[in-house]
Amino acid sequence: MEFTPIEGELLVGLSSGEIKIIDGEDFQLIEQSTALKVSEDQLKKEQKDSIKQLVVTQDGKYFATSDVRNCVCLFKKDR
Repeated sequence: MEFTPIEGELLVGLSSGEIKIIDGEDFQLIEQSTALKVSEDQLKKEQKDSIKQLVVTQDGKYFATSDVRNCVCLFKKDR
């Protein structure tokens, strides 16, 4: 889990590899137009894509994740 410094949102990395964003004021899930998810290996569907680390930039515009297979994904918040 990680808070965005300016907007006060909570980013949560799940064991499924998905990233959920929760509003810091009313604690409601913020729906995304497309699911935020780390890469998926079709050959290893039974293996979890658990997110190990989630880091947010100081301005809150970007965040990066790393999963159990050491795959790094960079996301840009566009809202």
